Amino acid sequence: MYFAISKITFSEGQTSYDKKQLASLIQKIRARFKVSIRSVGQDHRKQNGVNAIMVALLDRSEAALTQQIDSIIDFCENSGFGRVEGEETIFEDFDAWPKE
Repeated sequence: MYFAISKITFSEGQTSYDKKQLASLIQKIRARFKVSIRSVGQDHRKQNGVNAIMVALLDRSEAALTQQIDSIIDFCENSGFGRVEGEETIFEDFDAWPKE
């Protein structure tokens, strides 16, 4: 069993007005992909509000997680919220953890 945590960053140019649109996008992603998701708050280097979301996923294979993350990114870009600038993902295998 694998889990992944992915940070999806949107390109510059999002405004504070976009917070309502982002909340709507988060609800749509949560309903469609059955994942845990939240917005990432304003970074001290950024001046223009929320610029990323964090997604937590769980599946039986790393390939399935990768495919689901790609689908979420495509969904974000097609939603009209903004272009996805980057994605950083951490994968972990539960079976590889030491058993006590």
